[in-house]
Amino acid sequence: MKTKKRRYENYWFYDYCGIAAHLEEMAEKGWLISRVTPFWWEYRKIEPRRLRFSVTYFSEASDFNPYPTENQQTFLEYCGEAGWRLAAEWAQMQMFYSEREEPIPIETDEGVKLRAIHRAMKKNFLPSSILLAGLAVLQLFMQAFNFRNGPARWLADGTALTAGLLWLLVLVISAFSLLGYACWYGRSKRAVETGGSCAIPGQRYRALSRASTVIVLISLALWFCSVLKTHTWWITAAVIGYMVLLLALVFGTKNIMKKMRAPGSVNRTVTTAVCIVLSIALTAALTVGILRGRRAGLFSSRQPEIYTSAAPDGTMWEWEIYHDPLPLRVEDLTVVDYEHYSCQWDARETFLAGYYEGRQDAPPDGSDVPELSYTISDVKFAPLYGVCLEDALKVYDYEDDVPEEERAYWEKTDSTGWEADAVYRLYRGGQPWLNRYVICWEDRIVSVTFSWEITREQAAAAAAGLRR
Repeated sequence: MKTKKRRYENYWFYDYCGIAAHLEEMAEKGWLISRVTPFWWEYRKIEPRRLRFSVTYFSEASDFNPYPTENQQTFLEYCGEAGWRLAAEWAQMQMFYSEREEPIPIETDEGVKLRAIHRAMKKNFLPSSILLAGLAVLQLFMQAFNFRNGPARWLADGTALTAGLLWLLVLVISAFSLLGYACWYGRSKRAVETGGSCAIPGQRYRALSRASTVIVLISLALWFCSVLKTHTWWITAAVIGYMVLLLALVFGTKNIMKKMRAPGSVNRTVTTAVCIVLSIALTAALTVGILRGRRAGLFSSRQPEIYTSAAPDGTMWEWEIYHDPLPLRVEDLTVVDYEHYSCQWDARETFLAGYYEGRQDAPPDGSDVPELSYTISDVKFAPLYGVCLEDALKVYDYEDDVPEEERAYWEKTDSTGWEADAVYRLYRGGQPWLNRYVICWEDRIVSVTFSWEITREQAAAAAAGLRR
């Protein structure tokens, strides 16, 4: 027979009414709260019965203390005399239950209750929420910077897109919870000053909190599913394992210190030190593991061929040669007799965009053969097409230091042969430069660089390969 149950409960720290009502409902189903952890609430099996619950806040309480403080012990004895028994603690929150039908209230002064809740919130909830909101703003700024530096690439990166969405949700949730508490505290303070009682958080706040949690979990699941399709899934698994191990060791240290009955201040200091040391050590181990995995070829399902060539001075060089299939090869445009081309293809795609990179290079072995490189951006959400095109038409940052008459620039050119909506070519000093083109179709932007001056017939052949 199952004697314990663990559940994830989603209640705001100051929602004492909602928590008490929930615990009473669970007791009627035969489950009494016994422990609260950062990840779940634990219940023990009892005979189903009607219990009364009261949720209070004691600012001296701490999850690091091995035993109640002197004032807290006095408070517990006072509650025991009134028929209340402590069921569980959540930081400064104390969850009491009574078997009496009409027990004596633990708190009768609404002003005292409000001050106790506010002290607990300032000690526990508010600093962490503000810190989390600030971290979310920083992460979103970094994501915005990455988006600005490569919109199409960012939009096609499932990991970056999911991270941006999750941090946006974190910011919204943190901001809303802070705003919700500020509104609740303001209403409660005004009510208490006029002789009333503290306000009760509305059901819509609880519903929003639960909905946001569901959205986060769904986003994480979709992201994880997309990661499993890549060749770097093991990195994600290693990062998750790193986080789980770190949390287990940190919380394990805290619990061991409590069992050793170390003072709360000592426990907090030791646990914090262990967290910092383990974070540095595990991060270093993870970095070394990723670097070794990269050298072992775990980032790719394909292993390159090693090609050896001799420099003019007799030095031997080794080059990695890949043989990925490409939508457009040099051989599709011109006749070439060369066996050591390296063909690389990288693809990434989300519901917003696809981003593909292809290149056909020749090792520097003295052979003067044509080379080719291109990127293909498929924009699936039309309003984003403009920002992706603007990014494709950017010139190098160092051009700002070049005299204006010598700067590189893009100029719209004849699209005959390309059969495209628009074609741009890179110029410098009034002359074509680097044989670089940007070709635009309805939902596709291609940036391509040739190592030779192409003809109109070759442009048509290139368009056929890059358009499909």
